[in-house]
Amino acid sequence: LKATEARKLARELRRGGLAPEARIAFGGNVVFEPLAEYLEEHLACEGIVAASYIAPFNQQVQEVLDPTSALRRFDPHFLLLHSELDALLGGLCDPRDGDGQNRAQAAVLSSMQSAVNHALEKTRATVLLTNFAALDRCDLGLADWRRELGQQEFAWQLNSALNKVFRSEPRVQIVDLSRLMALHGHERAR
Repeated sequence: LKATEARKLARELRRGGLAPEARIAFGGNVVFEPLAEYLEEHLACEGIVAASYIAPFNQQVQEVLDPTSALRRFDPHFLLLHSELDALLGGLCDPRDGDGQNRAQAAVLSSMQSAVNHALEKTRATVLLTNFAALDRCDLGLADWRRELGQQEFAWQLNSALNKVFRSEPRVQIVDLSRLMALHGHERAR
């Protein structure tokens, strides 16, 4: 389906008045539209009635913590949390500073862990946490591989740490965004 057709179908499904079997919420530092509509349309084709909610841009933690928020009233079965690494780093990391990268990695991991733990504590949702896609390009180009902790390795280590932190939590599923983007092509996925 074309994007306009999928959105039209999703709107028609919403007007159908059927009770959703799956409630899916999205939160992160990206724009999710029209992903929610595509998901609702796809699930409808599989015979599943779904409803979706998108938290305001970069307000997922506030939405989870506020007991009167639209997210909490929505009471999702699934909460997809996705954050772009560049936005999380926001100047924390100088590609030439190994110690700065270690501090940045710890700060990002702490931020993600906090967001997920709040979601687990305040909702009944299964948290779908995306890992970080490999960088499209490195500041140092080919020399990135010669660094003690290059930008590519930085992302890989961060993904590995995320996996280890949430490995034993049954309500957290890591969505391997890095692998999915590699499978479908970075340019096409972006």
